Amino acid sequence: MAIIAVASILSTLVPVAPNETRIFVKAVLALPKILMLLLCINLLFCTTRRLPGVLRKVTQDISLENEEDSFQKNSYDTFKIKDAVSHENFIENYFKENKYKFKKKSSGESIQFIAQKGKLSLIAPHLLHVGLAIVLIGAVFGSYFGAEGRLSAGVGETAKVPVEVAENMVVKVNDFKTIYDEHNNIDNWQSDLTVSVDGKEPVQGVTKVNHPFKYKGVVFYQSAYGYFHTVSVETGMGEVERTIRNRAMDKMLSSVLGQFFVIDKAKDGVNVILFETHDKYKSIHIKKGETVEFPNGKLKYLGTEPYTVLTVKRDPGTSIVMLGFLIMSLTSFLFWIGRYREVRVTLDRAKKSMMLKVSSKSKAIKEEIIEELTSKK
Repeated sequence: MAIIAVASILSTLVPVAPNETRIFVKAVLALPKILMLLLCINLLFCTTRRLPGVLRKVTQDISLENEEDSFQKNSYDTFKIKDAVSHENFIENYFKENKYKFKKKSSGESIQFIAQKGKLSLIAPHLLHVGLAIVLIGAVFGSYFGAEGRLSAGVGETAKVPVEVAENMVVKVNDFKTIYDEHNNIDNWQSDLTVSVDGKEPVQGVTKVNHPFKYKGVVFYQSAYGYFHTVSVETGMGEVERTIRNRAMDKMLSSVLGQFFVIDKAKDGVNVILFETHDKYKSIHIKKGETVEFPNGKLKYLGTEPYTVLTVKRDPGTSIVMLGFLIMSLTSFLFWIGRYREVRVTLDRAKKSMMLKVSSKSKAIKEEIIEELTSKK
């Protein structure tokens, strides 16, 4: 997994040109996916080997059959007790109070207990492997068969979805707005869309930040926004109306007026930001109908209309990844309900002794159970 992380970082540092053909670049880009596939195979192989045995242990009822042979084969701790009968009641109450499933058997001078708790947690590590493997499969599947692109359009305009995401899909922006909360702070941005393929079956939907809209396997994310600024430019050659896109330096317009600038949306108007080369040196606030003097003419602000920027994505691996995360969430719950522990006890009336064996992967749990079962004086 560490190698996968390193390989993924390296793959982002390799410059990739359109239609890249170099074998070295292809190999670096493919390496993380190959490693993830190998990890996935590893996880599934380990799980398929071990899970059947674990499931048998979880589903089988606890039994004291052949328990004497089991005691002979395993190492047990032996403790002296004063009275086997009272210790028998103490141990039985302990198992009941701590919600163990247990069985008891009396044979001659011995009293045997076997108790288990947290059996479902035995399958948790294996379910975690399965969930992680499914996430990896979904990630690899999505990387090979998914696609992503961007589009932008103003209110009332249409734009084509990039062909690598979907063919012949067109988006019309019906409305775009900024949503404010009760304290007049920005809460979200929202685009009202109509999407269709070949002009057929148009469907209207809304996309907001963290609330994407989905249509025919394509997901529309609200990723950015901006403004179209309509201005008129007056020079010695006459007056021309133009549209300037927010945060984009219009070099053609700049050359006419002899000044580089951009226009930003502001309260009650816009800010015309003037540049010398790449350095900002002045910002002028103007309202609708007002003008700014330039070396070779005047710029008059006529109005502003918003446009939306959408990220469009087709990722068939998303549902697979979400299934993997769902299984991993279930695993977390199984870990939360408690680790598996098994307790075997044999009380010997004649010898006034207790043989005790605690099985658990947690050393702290083992020590706690031994301390509690031997605390009776």
